[in-house]
Amino acid sequence: MCFITYDRLKQTIVCRKSGIFLSPFICFAFKLLGPKADNLLSGHIREQAMIHLSFKARIYLCVGMAILLSLSTTNYLAYKEFEKNIASSANSYSMLVLDSQAKAISAWIRAKQSLVTASAEFLANNPSSEMIIANARQMVVTGQLEEAYIGYEDGSAYTSQKGLLDASSYDPRVRPWYADSKQTRQLVVTDVYADALTGNNVMSIGMPIIINGQFSGSVLADISLAEITKRVQSIQFKGGYALLFDQKGKALADFAGVKKDGSLSGSDPELRSLEKAMISQNSGSLEYQLNGDNKVGFFNDIELGDGKKWKLLVTVNQEVVYEELNEAVSFMLLSTLGFTILGVAITILVLNILYRPILVLKQMIQDLAGGEGDLTRRLKVTSKDDLGQIAQGVNTFIGNLQSMLKEVCQSTGSIASNIDQISNITQANQQVLDRHSSETEQVVSAVTEMSATASSVANSTADAASHTQQAAEESSASQKVVNHAVDNVQSLVEQVDHMAQRIQTMHQDTLQISSVLNVIGDIAEQTNLLALNAAIEAARAGDQGRGFAVVADEVRALAARTQKSTAEINSMLDQLNQASSSVENAMGSTRQSCQSTAESTAEVTSSLTTINHTISNINNLNIQVATAAEEQSAVADEINRNLVNIRNIVVELNSRGGETGQCVENLVSTNQQLEQLIGKFKLD
Repeated sequence: MCFITYDRLKQTIVCRKSGIFLSPFICFAFKLLGPKADNLLSGHIREQAMIHLSFKARIYLCVGMAILLSLSTTNYLAYKEFEKNIASSANSYSMLVLDSQAKAISAWIRAKQSLVTASAEFLANNPSSEMIIANARQMVVTGQLEEAYIGYEDGSAYTSQKGLLDASSYDPRVRPWYADSKQTRQLVVTDVYADALTGNNVMSIGMPIIINGQFSGSVLADISLAEITKRVQSIQFKGGYALLFDQKGKALADFAGVKKDGSLSGSDPELRSLEKAMISQNSGSLEYQLNGDNKVGFFNDIELGDGKKWKLLVTVNQEVVYEELNEAVSFMLLSTLGFTILGVAITILVLNILYRPILVLKQMIQDLAGGEGDLTRRLKVTSKDDLGQIAQGVNTFIGNLQSMLKEVCQSTGSIASNIDQISNITQANQQVLDRHSSETEQVVSAVTEMSATASSVANSTADAASHTQQAAEESSASQKVVNHAVDNVQSLVEQVDHMAQRIQTMHQDTLQISSVLNVIGDIAEQTNLLALNAAIEAARAGDQGRGFAVVADEVRALAARTQKSTAEINSMLDQLNQASSSVENAMGSTRQSCQSTAESTAEVTSSLTTINHTISNINNLNIQVATAAEEQSAVADEINRNLVNIRNIVVELNSRGGETGQCVENLVSTNQQLEQLIGKFKLD
């Protein structure tokens, strides 16, 4: 299939078929010949076409493709360099023209700013009303303005057309341009707006009037948007047009479907990238598509002063910019086609002259091949070039082939005699193999029975070893249980000893508590005596000691209760001491019983150890017997397997003997065919 790719009006023809690059003209030629010719470029059909293609035609094709490839490569490199130069020149020229136009518009605006500044300086001298009106009219005529306004702090206002305005109908102090001029006290540049008096779209330049350092008013010059549009329309670009935008991306003139006060992206979403680049950069260029057409936009800033600027955009159709490149591509394609045809024609002419000896050699070889095996014929050698060497080589090959076939003819007789001897030996070997096969079958049967007996003995011994091993495991488990019981009894003895020690300690603690209670009882008795003495002394004191007597009685009662409580505690401690003594005696008896149990359990453990050792010895003997039986069984199986292999080998040898006989018969037949084939050649 053929694909045509356009990039900046480049025409690059690529023919691709099964991963093979072909000339665009060859591809186009196959297309003109129809679908069947085009199918020759792929798959099995292409391979068949190459097989039936003559060597001379292949040379023509290769030379033609080489010429076309070299010319195409050279033209492509030249095209790329030409494209780069044209693109660089177009971009440089466009940016240069755009920069000069932007500076021209900026200078035009600055001239009007200078006019407004000069007018403000004149009005600072406080002239008469007639002079003010004359100055406004002179500004309009000199600066080609839409209108000129002069406003003062007292509310008076003058224009170039109407002179002094009625204060009731127009107050300059409320106008935005007047307020900005008063606030900044410097040159003011407004955005485009609709004039309040004329209704026309204008942009204004304002300048404050300063008298004796005080703000007295402002002078304003309106520049018609139509005048600005006329200057932008005067910018001439081949295949393009100019647009003017404010610094926010709003169009200031109606061009190419972009409405006034409308953004680029608002008129067409495809222009969003161009609008973004224009707003974010001071100058530059960007390629984009609009309605399927390839375009390039060049933009630059127009400085207005007062921190404001406009954007001048020139958009150009790439087909116009690269028109020379398109013409160069057409010329390159035509020149490539012409030189290719010329080169192929010269190649065909030269090859027809050089190919004549090859045709003669071809005819000679065909005559030799049609001679029905006559190896006595030879090619004539008339030169010493490549063709002469090829003819000499063919003659040498035929001579060698003639000698070889003579030797083969002599060898066929010897082969026939040897084949007869091989046939006799093969028959004798077949008889010996039959007897050997019978004897081998009998030996295999006997060894198979012996292997089965050894396997049965090995299985029985293995079962005995398994039962013995199970008994040993049970004995080991019993020994572990007894050992665990011994450990538990020993732990119980230790716990009984520990408990006896705690009971002894508790007994000592009760004795100490009894001693402390005796001391408390003595203290209570002394307290009782002291309270009694205090009561006696209080009675002696009469009414003054009555309160103290009450306290003394309470102390005596408390001391009596204390003595009673200590007596009860002593009684309980005596009972606890008696119980502790009884428990201690019982723990001693328990300890003796545990020690006796531990000794008996140790004897049982010793007996189980002896039994386990005996079972282990029996198990080892069973394992040895089982191992020997398994080894005997394995040896018997190995012998049986070897004998079976020998039997299979004998069977295979017997079969091979039959095949050998068949091969001998085939060899006889083949030798006869060889004799017939050699007989077809004329060797003498």
